[in-house]
Amino acid sequence: MRGRSLMVLGTLFLAAVSSAATAESEVREFTIHVDGKHAGSYQMTITSRDTGVTVMSGKAEVRLKVLFKTYVYTYDGTEVWKHHRLEGFRSNSFDDGKRFQVAAEAAGKGLRVSVNGSEYTTRGEAWLTSYWHLPEAKYRNQPIPLVEADTGKLINGRLHYIGAERMVVGGETHSCQHYRVTGGPSPVDLWYDTRERLVRQDYMDDGHRTILQLRSVRR
Repeated sequence: MRGRSLMVLGTLFLAAVSSAATAESEVREFTIHVDGKHAGSYQMTITSRDTGVTVMSGKAEVRLKVLFKTYVYTYDGTEVWKHHRLEGFRSNSFDDGKRFQVAAEAAGKGLRVSVNGSEYTTRGEAWLTSYWHLPEAKYRNQPIPLVEADTGKLINGRLHYIGAERMVVGGETHSCQHYRVTGGPSPVDLWYDTRERLVRQDYMDDGHRTILQLRSVRR
């Protein structure tokens, strides 16, 4: 099943980017801070087509020294969305010695997920914790199933709208929308720009405050 999921995702990816004339791409660079210290970076490459297909490839690397130990985290994932629904996904991650390989594909009205070879099925409207774009408006201020992008863990989440806020992004002040996700180990605060794409993420992880902040956008 894992191999089949990856094969399906590869087909979707090739279909999504096969015509450069109808594709629009951008690269979003984030800095990662843990407890106020610079710890790494995260890059999103987003390719959208007029067919409604969007591909997001994300790569993250964190390296943080805590007392006498160096914590290392890496992530490499690709998502294929069509009309706000996740069609295919794969990721490989390394989290302080633990490795995860996750794959997912749309299956009827559901989403089939494979984590290190073990499978489960959840609702088709599931959202990934890459959080790079907002889900459809009908799922805001509502319960929504979440799939952890790096571990494949299923979370019964809820997305709450907090309000409009002005914030500095890439050296400029922008009007952003503030949301909060609950249901996991700790709340996750998220800010989105006028294109409903992530510009900031703020949460606690094992007692450490972690912030992803958009630094630049290249088109």
